[in-house]
Amino acid sequence: PFDENKPLFVPVFGFQNGEFSGENVELTQEVFNLPLRRDILYRAYHWRSRAGKFTTHITRTKATTSGSGKKPMKQKGNGKARWGNLRAPGRKKGGKAHGAKPTILAYPLNRKIRLLAYKTFFSAKLAEGKLRIVDSEELEEPKTRLVAEAFKNKDKRISYLIITAMKPDANFLAAVKNIPNVSTCTPMNMNICDMLETDKIVLTKQGLEDLV
Repeated sequence: PFDENKPLFVPVFGFQNGEFSGENVELTQEVFNLPLRRDILYRAYHWRSRAGKFTTHITRTKATTSGSGKKPMKQKGNGKARWGNLRAPGRKKGGKAHGAKPTILAYPLNRKIRLLAYKTFFSAKLAEGKLRIVDSEELEEPKTRLVAEAFKNKDKRISYLIITAMKPDANFLAAVKNIPNVSTCTPMNMNICDMLETDKIVLTKQGLEDLV
C-alpha cells in the first residue's frame, strides 16, 4: 500500500485531547507495510477461536452397548441375511456406528503464520486509516471521565482497541473498564479474534516500541 523505498512516518496525537503533538514516528516496513492476506488471517482466527476448546459428547458403540455377544442364529441354512451380533448398529437397540466421542478441538499453528497474521492486520488497519498512534495512556487519577473525553465525539457504534505498553498505567486500567466499546491489551496478550472484531486500533508510543 505504501512506497517501500520511502520511510513510513505517521503523526502522534495526544490521547485525551486528540490533537497533533508535533511529533512523528517511523514505522517498520516489515510490520506495517505488507499486503493483505485474508487466508493467513482466517487461519489465525480459526486457530485462536479453537484454543482450549474440546467436546465431551460420547455415544455407546457396539463394544460398549449392553447386551449379549452370543450369535443369535446359525450362519447358514436360514434363508435370511447373516446375523452375528445383537448389538450391531443395524439392529434395534444396537450401538452407534460412528457416534460422537470426546475430541480436542485445539491444534498447533506455526509461529511464523501467527506473526504474519498480526503483521498483515496492522498493515491493513494503517492502510485503511484505522490505526492511530498516541503519546501515552497515563492518567493523573483513575477517573472514567478522563478516558471518556477522548471518545466523546466518536461514533458510539465503533469499537476501539487500545494497545498499551507491557506495563500499562494503573489509573488508565481502572478508568477504561466502564467505557463501552473500548477495550485494552498489551503486546503480550493480543488476541487476533478480538482484534479482527474491532473497528479501530489505538497504539501508544511505548506500546509500539514493545510491539516491534
